[in-house]
Amino acid sequence: MRQSSGIAGEPGLLEYAAGRDIEVYYGPLPACGCLSLTMAGRCYIALDPLAIGSMADGRVKLAHEIGHCVTGSFYSRSSACDVRERHEYRADKWAVHALLPRQELERERATAQSQRLEAQKVSQEAQALLQRTQAEREREAGTAPHNFL
Repeated sequence: MRQSSGIAGEPGLLEYAAGRDIEVYYGPLPACGCLSLTMAGRCYIALDPLAIGSMADGRVKLAHEIGHCVTGSFYSRSSACDVRERHEYRADKWAVHALLPRQELERERATAQSQRLEAQKVSQEAQALLQRTQAEREREAGTAPHNFL
């Protein structure tokens, strides 16, 4: 049953798939949850709504399956493990790039770096304050070292 279910990646990923003549179907797939295949030169994706735990999970699964279609990374049941892994890697890589645009990644990296620098600054200030406080307490207690010069 082909439908626009609101389950996985709408509208961006579904529009992307439709624009590349990739058909997406939703229906029961108890053995695997999702799959993609080529037939007569066209790519088809099937997703089981019951195997999708959340919107994010649906987006990841749909992006991964689109990755198979876009990169041509298909294999059969009889394919060797290393062939399967290579094709799965390509689909995953495509999905990561589709779901995490480089500009967003760079912005997040810059934000994390800025936060790390701010945390270091606060840590240094706190350490200096602690040392001053400790020195004052030692002077008040008369245990501070004296300079006889």
